Amino acid sequence: PVLSPAALGHPVLAFVHLEVTQGHLDEVGEALASVPEIVEAFSTTGGGDLLARVVARDNEHLEDVIQRLIRLPGVVRTRTEVALRERVPHRLLPLVESVGRTAAAGPDASAGRSPGSR
Repeated sequence: PVLSPAALGHPVLAFVHLEVTQGHLDEVGEALASVPEIVEAFSTTGGGDLLARVVARDNEHLEDVIQRLIRLPGVVRTRTEVALRERVPHRLLPLVESVGRTAAAGPDASAGRSPGSR
């Protein structure tokens, strides 16, 4: 089953980038698991070390969650982006179908050439 955070009273969605003190990525990652409003978290490359998908009841609640994250040992700073509208919902079927089409076309199709064009 797929649960909707909005249906659970948490319609605000934000992506929080966390910058972490070097050597503390594992501890901060484990601490994020104790925050129920974090529905996903990933270590990343780029401007931050961790990216968390956060849900909240409203903007005030979101600020409270962010303040909780900032107080975690090892978190240096955060940057938050609030989602306005979902444009493509989480899905895997198009990928599965694409992989199936590629596999059915044979090994030459995945190399970018049609069969017999050697």
